[in-house]
Amino acid sequence: MDKTEYIRLLSDASIKDTTKFTPINTERPKTRGRPPKHYHPLLQKEKQLESVVRKILPKPIADTVCRKGSRLAHLYGLPKTHKQQLSMRPILSSTGTYNFALAKWLEEKLKPLSLNQHTICDIFSFAEVIRETPLNPNDILVSYDVCALFTNVPLDETIEIIAEKAFKNNWFNETHGLNLTKTGLTELLRIATKDQLFQFDGQLYEQVDGVAMGSPLGPLMANVFLCSIEEQLDRNNKLPSFYKRYVDDTLATMPNIQAATAFLSTLNECHPAIQFTMEIAENNKLPFLGMMIEKNGCHLTTSVYHKPTDTGLLLHYQSHVDQRYKRSLLNTMLNRAYRLSSTKESFTKECQHLKRMFTKLKYPVKLINSAIAWYTSSTIQSRHETPTELDAATQKPVRITLPFKDQKSADTVRHQLKDLGRKIGTDLQPVFTSRKIEGKLKIQEEKPALINHQCVVYTFKCDSCDADYIGYTTRHLHQRIEEHKASVIGKHLKEAHSVASTSLEEIRREDIVITKPDKGSGVVVMDKTEYIRLLSDASIKDTTKFTPINTERPKTRGRPPKHYHPLLQKEKQLESVVRKILPKPIADTVCRKGSRLAHLYGLPKTHKQQLSMRPILSSTGTYNFALAKWLEEKLKPLSLNQHTICDIFSFAEVIRETPLNPNDILVSYDVCALFTNVPLDETIEIIAEKAFKNNWFNETHGLNLTKTGLTELLRIATKDQLFQFDGQLYEQVDGVAMGSPLGPLMANVFLCSIEEQLDRNNKLPSFYKRYVDDTLATMPNIQAATAFLSTLNECHPAIQFTMEIAENNKLPFLGMMIEKNGCHLTTSVYHKPTDTGLLLHYQSHVDQRYKRSLLNTMLNRAYRLSSTKESFTKECQHLKRMFTKLKYPVKLINSAIAWYTSSTIQSRHETPTELDAATQKPVRITLPFKDQKSADTVRHQLKDLGRKIGTDLQPVFTSRKIEGKLKIQEEKPALINHQCVVYTFKCDSCDADYIGYTTRHLHQRIEEHKASVIGKHLREAHGVASAGLGKMFSVLKKCRGKMDCLIHEMLFIREQKPKLNTQSDSIRAKVFI
Repeated sequence: MDKTEYIRLLSDASIKDTTKFTPINTERPKTRGRPPKHYHPLLQKEKQLESVVRKILPKPIADTVCRKGSRLAHLYGLPKTHKQQLSMRPILSSTGTYNFALAKWLEEKLKPLSLNQHTICDIFSFAEVIRETPLNPNDILVSYDVCALFTNVPLDETIEIIAEKAFKNNWFNETHGLNLTKTGLTELLRIATKDQLFQFDGQLYEQVDGVAMGSPLGPLMANVFLCSIEEQLDRNNKLPSFYKRYVDDTLATMPNIQAATAFLSTLNECHPAIQFTMEIAENNKLPFLGMMIEKNGCHLTTSVYHKPTDTGLLLHYQSHVDQRYKRSLLNTMLNRAYRLSSTKESFTKECQHLKRMFTKLKYPVKLINSAIAWYTSSTIQSRHETPTELDAATQKPVRITLPFKDQKSADTVRHQLKDLGRKIGTDLQPVFTSRKIEGKLKIQEEKPALINHQCVVYTFKCDSCDADYIGYTTRHLHQRIEEHKASVIGKHLKEAHSVASTSLEEIRREDIVITKPDKGSGVVVMDKTEYIRLLSDASIKDTTKFTPINTERPKTRGRPPKHYHPLLQKEKQLESVVRKILPKPIADTVCRKGSRLAHLYGLPKTHKQQLSMRPILSSTGTYNFALAKWLEEKLKPLSLNQHTICDIFSFAEVIRETPLNPNDILVSYDVCALFTNVPLDETIEIIAEKAFKNNWFNETHGLNLTKTGLTELLRIATKDQLFQFDGQLYEQVDGVAMGSPLGPLMANVFLCSIEEQLDRNNKLPSFYKRYVDDTLATMPNIQAATAFLSTLNECHPAIQFTMEIAENNKLPFLGMMIEKNGCHLTTSVYHKPTDTGLLLHYQSHVDQRYKRSLLNTMLNRAYRLSSTKESFTKECQHLKRMFTKLKYPVKLINSAIAWYTSSTIQSRHETPTELDAATQKPVRITLPFKDQKSADTVRHQLKDLGRKIGTDLQPVFTSRKIEGKLKIQEEKPALINHQCVVYTFKCDSCDADYIGYTTRHLHQRIEEHKASVIGKHLREAHGVASAGLGKMFSVLKKCRGKMDCLIHEMLFIREQKPKLNTQSDSIRAKVFI
C-alpha cells in the first residue's frame, strides 16, 4: 500500500475516535520537590503498576508480573481486502509492554468466565453439532456480526461484570488458592487493560476505552461482555432456539425474515456501545467461520468456503522451511477439508481445489496425490475419532525452538533429539523457525532512546583511557547505568588515573614462566631459561626416547603433495591403517582431521630436595587422541589385578583391616620416570596377548579384529607422537606420553606383567598394593626390604625402583600417613612440607555451591582417611585454619565441622559419598559462570525443567582461569596451526567477502571453497580461476572447539555482514550437528 493511504485508513479506524484514544504529552510535568532524573510516561506506568500489584498480589506472583524494561505497544493495521470498501483492522500489539505479563496471568485465571452454552470453542466440533441439529422446514439461517467489537467494549462495565462473576461464592480465591478482594481484582483488571500507551506516526497516545486487539485480555473481555448480553436475553426468553457465537460472529436459525430483523433490533437495543449487522442465507446457503452452511430440508450440511478474495497463498514449496512443515501443511488442509465437509462429494470437490492450489505453490504432484489418496481411501471412512484427536495417555511433547539452516541439519537434529528423548524418557520435538521477510518490511517507529534502549548489549568506553566494558540488560539501559556507579566501572573511574592497576598483560612477561607445582596446589614463578633447561633434561635430552624431526619436504618421485608437514603425513597414515582394521562407523569417529601438535610442558617437583621437572605431553586434539581414547576404554580391564589400588578410600579401609606380624615394617617402592621408561613395543605385545587370550577382546566388544590389527592400532596410537618444543619439532619414539589416554593403561599393564612374573616365582611379599608407580608393602626386616628392591630392579632393565622405609613406624603414602600400631595399621591425612594450603579462595569468581562443596569434600576426605576420632579432630583443626586463611566465613566452617563431628557421622556405616544404586544419574550441563544470582536462577530453572521431563538436570559452572593467559605460547607453522578457526575471504578484485569456520586445517577448507559460492563468485564476477585462492583468506579467530567456532562465526557475521554469506544466525541449529 501507499504509506500515506495506510496511515490514513489506520487513523480512521483508531486514533480519530477521540473517545477511545487520547494524545499524550511527553514533557516532564511541573511538580514540587526534586523531579525524577529520567522521565517518560512509560516509566511512570511501570512504577504505577508495580505499586498496585505489590499491594494486592503475593510476592512470588508480583515478581513475575512486574516487568522492568518494557516497551511501548505497537499499533499496526491489517487491510480488510475482502470488504467492498477498503478499511483497516487496527491491532495494538502489547507483547513486552509494562502490563503484558499481568494481563497474561489474569487471562489464564479468568478464562472460564468467558464461556457459556452458546460459545463456540472449536470450529470442527461446531461443524459436527450443526450437522446433527434438527430444523423446522421453514427455518432460515442468519448470521449476526458486531461492528468493531474490541474497541467498543465498555471497559469499566465489563470489569465490573468479571469481578461480580469471579467473586460469586468466592469462586476466584477458592479455585486458585488466593486471598484477593473484589476491589483488588478490579484494580488489577483496570491497570492491565486501561490507558495502554503506544506511539503512532511520531505521537504518543493512550487507549482510554475499549480493549486492545492484541492484548491477552482482549478476547476474554469481549466474550464476557457478550455473554452478559446473552444471559440477559436468555432470562427474557428472547434468544432463538438455535444460537451459537464465536467471539463477534453469531449463527442463528429464524422462522422468517421478519423474526430475524426483529431479533437484530433486539440485539441493537441491548447496549448503546455496540451495533450488530445481519446477513441472511441466499438459496439456503450461508458462509460462516470458513464454512459454507447449507440447509437441506430439516438438516444442515457443511463444506469449505473460500472468500472471493482468497489468493491461495500459503507456504511455497521452495520456501526456506523444514520439509516436514510443508507436508504437515498439506495434511492439515486435507484434514480441515475432511472435517468441514459433511458429504463425500464436498470433500472430493475441496480436494480438487487443494490440488490446484498446491500445484501452483510448486508442491510435487506425487506428494499431493499420495496425501489425497490416503484421505479418500477406505481408511478415512472408518475413522470415528477426529483425525487430530490425541490419546489422553499420550505424553505431551517437549518442543525445542531452533532456527532452520537446511534440511540435512534439520533431519540430523530431529534424529539426535529422538535418541536423546528415548534415553531420558521424554518426547523431544524440534520446532524450526525461519526469519520472515515481514520483519524487515514493517514500518519502523523512531522511539526515544530512554525507553527504546531495553533488552540490549551495551559497551562502556572510558573517555580518559582505553578501558572498556561489555554487558547486557533486559531492563532500561539508564537503570543499569545507575547500578554501574557501584560496579567495576565506577571503581575504575575513581581509581584508574590515580592508583596503578595490575593487568594480565603486566603480569605476563617473556622472561618468566608462571605455572603450578607437580604435587599439591600453589603457584610457581620460574626464570624461563631455567624452566626450559629443567624440562629439556627431563625429556628431549634423552635421545633414546625423543628424536628431532626435519620439517622440510622429502624428495620423492612423482608430483609432490601441495601441502606438506609431518603432522599431515601422520593424519594420512593413521587414517590408512584405521580404515583397514576397524569398521567404518568406528573409523569415522577416531580419524581426526584438523588435529594439532602435542604440547609439552613441565610441572616443577617442588616437593623434592633437588628441583626437577615432570614432563607432561598433552595429546588432547592430536591426530591419534580419539583412537587412544577408544582403545583405553576397550582395554582398561587388562590393566588391573588383585594388587592394583583403584580407590584411595577403599584402600584405606583395606589396610586398617590387614593383620600384621609384630616385627613387620612398612616399605614403599617408587618407579623412576615410569611413563617415559615403559618399553612400548614389549607392552603392546603383552596387551595383544592378553586381549586375544580366548578371543576376549572380540567377544567382549562384538568386534572381529585380529591380534596383528590390534597391535597396529596400539602402535599408531602411542608411538612416534609429534610435538614442538622451543621452536623444534620432536617425536617420542619410546615410552608412553604422560598426557596420553593410554599412558596410565600402558604403565599399569607393564607393571602388572612384572607382578605376575614375581607372583609365579613366589617373590611377592604377603601384603603388596600398588597405585600406578607407587607401591606399599610389608617386610619382616630391612634386609628383606632391600633384597626385594634388588629383585624389582632385576625384573626389567628399562625401569628402576627406589625405596622408602617407615620412620618410627610411620610412612606417608598417597596423601595418607600410615602408622603401624602393634599388629594393625592406622591412617590419617598427610600434608607434605611444601603444602601451601592454596585451594579455592572464598572471593573467587565461582558459584557459592562449589565453595561449600570444597569444604565438605575436604572434611569428607579427612573423615575417610582418619582411622581414629583424634586424627579426624586434628585434621578438622588444620582445615579450619586453612579455610580461615582463604577467607571462608567462620560460621560456615564451624557448621560444616559440627555436622561431621556430631552423632550423625558416628552412625554412618555407608561411605559418605556412596550413592544409592537406584539413584538416577544426573545430566550435567556446562555453562559459564556470570554471577551468583544468575547461577541460582539457572539452577532453579533446570530443576523445574528436569521435574517436567523426569530427568535430574544439573548445571556445571565454569570460570575462565588466569593460567590460560600466562602459559608459554609456542609459535607453530600456520599450515598446521590454522585449525579450529573462524576465517574470512576478501576478494582482491572487488569488495565481496565471506566469513566461515572450520575445525579442520584451513588449507583443506580453502580447497573445498573452489567449488563453493567463493569459487563461483571468482568465475562469474571476474572470469578468473581459483588459483592463488589461499592468499585471499585470513584467520579472524583461533578457537578452542566447535562450539567456540560457531559462536564467533555468528558474531563476526553479524558485525561485518559479509556479502557472500547466505546465513546470519545459525548457532542454535548447529549446536546439535
